[in-house]
Amino acid sequence: MTHSFIVLAAGAGAPAHLNPVKLFMDADIVVQLVMVGLLLASVWVWTIVVSFSLRMGAVKRADRAYEEGARTYFIRGQMGDLRGQVAEYRRYCTEPKADVTKVQVPVYVYQGTADTSVPLDQAQYWQSQFPNLRKARIYEGEGHDVQYRHWDQLLLDVAGHAELTMLCADGRSQAVPEADAQALLAKGAALGICAWR
Repeated sequence: MTHSFIVLAAGAGAPAHLNPVKLFMDADIVVQLVMVGLLLASVWVWTIVVSFSLRMGAVKRADRAYEEGARTYFIRGQMGDLRGQVAEYRRYCTEPKADVTKVQVPVYVYQGTADTSVPLDQAQYWQSQFPNLRKARIYEGEGHDVQYRHWDQLLLDVAGHAELTMLCADGRSQAVPEADAQALLAKGAALGICAWR
């Protein structure tokens, strides 16, 4: 059996060095168009990359400035200088309040009657402003941290079960209809899961 081999002599007619401009000029028109398209696409992509990098740098600087401002605000408040806190509270009392009439999602309001930071009338104000108020829960004798103390109820509400009340009755955590909850509370049940007891 005979095998024939073809050996190509590389370098017999190859130039000593490659000149990109000469290669481009010697190429077919289709190849030239493809090369120009690739060059333009490369410039466009690098413009996007540089632009995005510059924007992200600006966002990071703004975020850092916000964090430093917030940290300063809280540190000054802890050191006894209440001017920052007073300014923030006044901002909510004197500046035009947000227009929430276009809010489409269900809204839940949680308020403690003993909240010294945000008085009960503020909760009532916001209840009247939201067009899609699903539920307002007022907790007697509780302060500003009701969203932490009653996170179990909050989760139940936002899961779509605002008609249920989470409580501890007879050593068992239960989510019961509101009418049943009132009767159980009258018999000594407590709001929230039993793990809090």
